[in-house]
Amino acid sequence: MKKLLFFVLILFAVASMQAQSFDHHYFSLSYGVINPDRFYSFSSSTLDDQLPDDRYVRDNYSSMGNVFLTYRYISLNEYLMWGGTVGYGTTSSDVFYMAVNQGTIDRQFITGAFELQFRYVNDGPFQMYSGLGLGVTYGMEHFTASDDSGINSGDRSMILPGYQINVVGVRFGNRLAGYLELGFGYKGIMNVGLSYTFYKFTNKDY
Repeated sequence: MKKLLFFVLILFAVASMQAQSFDHHYFSLSYGVINPDRFYSFSSSTLDDQLPDDRYVRDNYSSMGNVFLTYRYISLNEYLMWGGTVGYGTTSSDVFYMAVNQGTIDRQFITGAFELQFRYVNDGPFQMYSGLGLGVTYGMEHFTASDDSGINSGDRSMILPGYQINVVGVRFGNRLAGYLELGFGYKGIMNVGLSYTFYKFTNKDY
């Protein structure tokens, strides 16, 4: 956990050192839906030790989504932005083994990543862009066994590669703006948010 926090601080420090003036700072707060944990092949060392044939599955999946705080630096030509992001998300699901409910597994994820964004439409208050993020996700897992399961509850932690591919993003506004992003990764499949920049975008179309 301490290593992850140190990694995030380094990302933000490096991004900040790139800034030549305060006018080129960008901040955003976003909420993403559909945590990627839902689509990954499910495995748990907590369960592997007690159900060694790996025939357990998840069902009744739920998630609070993913909340992210992002900083970016806007390049002088306005089409390139880079910086860091940090976020938090949770998932919860029932675990079944041989069609019998064994308990509930809850997971929490903290992600720190470096992000790069290319803005190919920059027409005043309307912008379109794509981007990529790479970093690290720290996960915490708690399994609560049902009373009649015959297995034990347990906890574990995990370190996972974190990535985000933003296929397309649309931002409407100038200094204060709302945006919508579609992609896949630690922010989810659809990510919506509010952003504020101290820089007023000009009318450029790339």
